[in-house]
Amino acid sequence: MDKTKRTTLKVMLFIVSIIFCLLPTNLLASTPYTASPLVKIGKNPNYNNSAGLFIGIQGIKNQLGEPVQGINLGAYQIEIDYNPAIVTILDVRDEAEMDNFTKSIVDVESKAYIAGATDSEPVNYDSLVFVPLVVNGSVKDLTDLTIRFIGVVDTDLNEVSIPEYHLNLQRGKVVNQATSGDPSISDALAGLQYLGNNRAPGVDEGQVNLINMGSINPLENQVGIVEPNVKDIISLMQYLVHTRNDYFEQVTPQANDLAITSVSALTNDGRVLSIEFNKAISSVNKSEVKIVNSTTLARIGVESVELSHDGKTLEVNLYDNPTAGNFVIEYLTDYTVTVKNLSFTFLRPAFNYGRIRDIDVNNRTISMNGLTFTIPTSTTFDFQASLGAKVRVWYNRNYEARNILFENETTVTGKLDVIKTHNPYENGKVTVDGVEYDLSNNLVFYNNDYSNPIGSEGTEYDYAKVFLDTSGKIEFILSYNFDDLFIVKSTEGNVAISYDNGELDLEDFIIVKDGKTISVSDLNQDDIVFFETSSNDGDGIAEVYNNSVTGVIETVYSDRIKIGGINYNWDGRFGSARYLDGNEFDCFDTDKAEAFQSGGPVTAYLNRYGEIVYLIGTGPTLNLNTLSAYNVENITAYIESGIPDGGTLDIELLNEDGINVTKSLRVNTLDKVTVTTPAGNSMVYEANDYYPGSTIEIAEFALADTGSSTFEIVALDRNHLQIGEGIKGLTPDNTADTVIRYTFDDSGTIIGLEFLTSHPLMAPLELDDDYVTAGNKYRLQPNTVVYDASNENISISTWSELASNDYNILEADIYTDEDYYVEYLVIKQTGIRQPASQITDYNAVLTSVLRNPDDEVVEIKALVNGTENTYLVNNIWRSICKGQSVVLSINNASGLVEDIITPTPEELFTGVVVGIDVADRTIIVNGLQFKLISSGYVYNAMDISAITVEPFRTIDLGDTVEILLDEEGTFYAEVITIIDSF
Repeated sequence: MDKTKRTTLKVMLFIVSIIFCLLPTNLLASTPYTASPLVKIGKNPNYNNSAGLFIGIQGIKNQLGEPVQGINLGAYQIEIDYNPAIVTILDVRDEAEMDNFTKSIVDVESKAYIAGATDSEPVNYDSLVFVPLVVNGSVKDLTDLTIRFIGVVDTDLNEVSIPEYHLNLQRGKVVNQATSGDPSISDALAGLQYLGNNRAPGVDEGQVNLINMGSINPLENQVGIVEPNVKDIISLMQYLVHTRNDYFEQVTPQANDLAITSVSALTNDGRVLSIEFNKAISSVNKSEVKIVNSTTLARIGVESVELSHDGKTLEVNLYDNPTAGNFVIEYLTDYTVTVKNLSFTFLRPAFNYGRIRDIDVNNRTISMNGLTFTIPTSTTFDFQASLGAKVRVWYNRNYEARNILFENETTVTGKLDVIKTHNPYENGKVTVDGVEYDLSNNLVFYNNDYSNPIGSEGTEYDYAKVFLDTSGKIEFILSYNFDDLFIVKSTEGNVAISYDNGELDLEDFIIVKDGKTISVSDLNQDDIVFFETSSNDGDGIAEVYNNSVTGVIETVYSDRIKIGGINYNWDGRFGSARYLDGNEFDCFDTDKAEAFQSGGPVTAYLNRYGEIVYLIGTGPTLNLNTLSAYNVENITAYIESGIPDGGTLDIELLNEDGINVTKSLRVNTLDKVTVTTPAGNSMVYEANDYYPGSTIEIAEFALADTGSSTFEIVALDRNHLQIGEGIKGLTPDNTADTVIRYTFDDSGTIIGLEFLTSHPLMAPLELDDDYVTAGNKYRLQPNTVVYDASNENISISTWSELASNDYNILEADIYTDEDYYVEYLVIKQTGIRQPASQITDYNAVLTSVLRNPDDEVVEIKALVNGTENTYLVNNIWRSICKGQSVVLSINNASGLVEDIITPTPEELFTGVVVGIDVADRTIIVNGLQFKLISSGYVYNAMDISAITVEPFRTIDLGDTVEILLDEEGTFYAEVITIIDSF
């Protein structure tokens, strides 16, 4: 852009220049501190609710990459490079209330210099510089801002290096990091929701970006920052429907010509038609009206016409059809209707009446009376609410619903109990959530999508939707019995995630809450989802049912507890109630009930039978803090002479939060001691619980002197006698450089120790590996905790944070769980990182294979990571075919397939599915259990001409599948392909 057309805001901060001049040469040449820019977009309530940018600095680290706490920065400059033709920067607001803060305008370059900015580790909007913005011009004008930080030093004269931050602004749209897009209806709706107080200002999901809304007024009315209002939102909507131009100026629509807008039949035989016009017509006589069958060209005689008073509706009476029983205007037949010089093609929709017996949400279809109708995408339709409803449907020849009229019926949802058997002689009775109803003698009953006689007296159904006739009797029932339940922590796309990282893919499920259909995004934390996978044509159905009671546990019984004077069973249809212990679910029992009882009030979530399925509360050993820690030194164990304290442990730990923990604790104050094997199996010893494998209760723990400065932690009974073997031996040199887990209460007192046992690393580990070899292969996770003890300064990170380092791991201790995941990694020695390979292997399923005249493969199509892609092949001969599972070796630079590898029997398993766990994404084949990784895919290749991507729950018992492992030697699947069905 011509620099003469741009303006600049610039002020030079002299103190920064002076500081740099005074810096010694060796300091200037040293490695600088590093930090990240902190830039947020939003509305500033402290500055007249203006929209703009909050700018600051975050994550300051020293030359070793370690976080620097409490740093004080000297004055520095913020430089903003922008296009003033589109962006106007108003008076900058000093949210940090800095003493030396200036901004001036210099007409040379298009840069804003904000001088005097200084702050220390800002953590929220209130401690940042605020720069109000106005975005002008057309919605098509895209402008980018570059934000730089100049002269950043701390008070000790350490330079801080900060990368540039790029932000793209577009009128009606604000997007980060060089992406773009036009405004959409979502922007307009978000603005309306903001005005209705249903959205808060901000840029996060669920908020509304006020820069979008604050810049949509017509250009001639733009004055400063515009607070969004209804006029602004309507302007954006009008732009979306092309009645405003790119500057939001009103476009005057051209006057519409006279036209026929609709034709409809007013009588069952079609003898009377109604013709609608877009504007008034002065007069019409019957000779000016012609009705012709578009196919046979047969003309229908017009007997008379009558024009409405407003001239917009013409009623046409046709001559009767002399053939008895025939329609004058046939259904699903095209007719050309002509009035004067106006023509219109009219198709009379067909009609059907009955109950909707089946729905398909994905394909947007409903089925009734053996016919299936498609619901247009332009129509808002609640499919679950319509299931079972009695409706009238008008449809065209393609069976697309043109109009649907629901009959006014009373429906009830809830748990259904049969209290009197229904048979040909008696209609029977049921209750729905305790309310009694008679059954109609015309009862139709469905359970899990199958039509069957309703059960006899005493039969119960988890959830039912019932329809009442005009006399109040039930004539139609849709019921379901659920297989399992799922406790929601969060959602990611169509997947619900629980506290133990379990996943439930709900992509095609019908999800019901309070009798209405909801989506996965509507799920909230701690929602209880009851589900079964066979209904809805195998896509599954789920109900969200949240009913809870809160109070103290008054009495504990063998299988129930009393809260608020009412007994609740905790061992019901879905097994024992669950509670969260750390990040794992455990089963409720009487001991746990007593623990919860002593811990204060609890909240018990119930199913529709009034049984407890999930319980939240506090007990002596529940909801405590548990952290992993690296044993910096060996644990010192000793028994003080003459003090009957059971012995003492001196420990020095570095926990996963980077905090040094030094404690001296008496062994008899521990509530729990756990010893975990390398395979992740744990032996748990807990006070006031039975010693494992016996009926003797542990009273407390103590130290036993075994000689030669060695001790054992042992369990004692009520008579202070040792029970069984020693629990954990402690020598002067057997605990350093290991990982333990310790549990502590709110006062910081350690009340539990878990001694973990490691595997040695058996093959060098690269930082982009997904698995580690330590005897078996174990899967690394992005959040695997890593203790780097390869030098004196032990550092703590996660596996994903190591990826940018430039070394390989040569020696390490590996700590795993029973599901073959790596929980902790202790690095002992590193080496030089080898250059990355230019070839990457991808697990794939072939969907097309093309060969040249020499029978060499030259091109393929394959499903990789759930997407079908086309690949050029480096002219290789392979005996491969469509539907086959293979490994593609792809050149990262050229994208060319260099090799197509047929998996070995150790990489590809084939067999019949004999067990499935949908929530855990596991199947059992050939006696082995395989788990589909979170980034894995299921393909259906039973028809190799149309291989499809399917949700995990598509897999059924009896299916024959191919399992392509994520890595040989593991039981983690990346691809499961269904090749046959039972």
